Amino acid sequence: MERKPAPPRQGGVTDWKRGLLAAAFLGIVLAACGGASTAPSTSPSPSPSHSPAASPAPPTTSPAASPAPPATSPAASPAASPAPIDGEVPAALIDAIRADLEARIGVDVSSAVVVSTEKATWPDGSMGCPKPGEVYIQVIVPGYRVIMSLDGNRYDYRVSDTGIVRFCGLAG
Repeated sequence: MERKPAPPRQGGVTDWKRGLLAAAFLGIVLAACGGASTAPSTSPSPSPSHSPAASPAPPTTSPAASPAPPATSPAASPAASPAPIDGEVPAALIDAIRADLEARIGVDVSSAVVVSTEKATWPDGSMGCPKPGEVYIQVIVPGYRVIMSLDGNRYDYRVSDTGIVRFCGLAG
């Protein structure tokens, strides 16, 4: 008994039409995904010799005693405030730390004393004091480590140059 191929149904989709539809769909998907990469790039691509390290670097610190050269001379910009010396925390950042400490412990902190400051650079957004279960942005964060003292307690703070304040706990 010989098998006869079934005639195409009236209004039905044949195999070649299905293949054509699949190819068209695939072409659209590939064009949408690959379209952005075909545009010419205006920014230079990094060379292999300048690729970042695979693991983040440990935080680097510099002692507060080593002065940095001034960024601008006072005669050049009389209205601008001078750049802080390495390890000297700008007053606005100390004020932000005081505000956080006051909100945290619920008492007036005007008598709190800055015990030590240290210029630091951290490899991520935890600023050297990660909390379990939290995820941090993986960028270099320049800032300061500040120890405040109030009523016999020492409070360890980290503050970024942009004003992000992070309480790390009681300092020992």
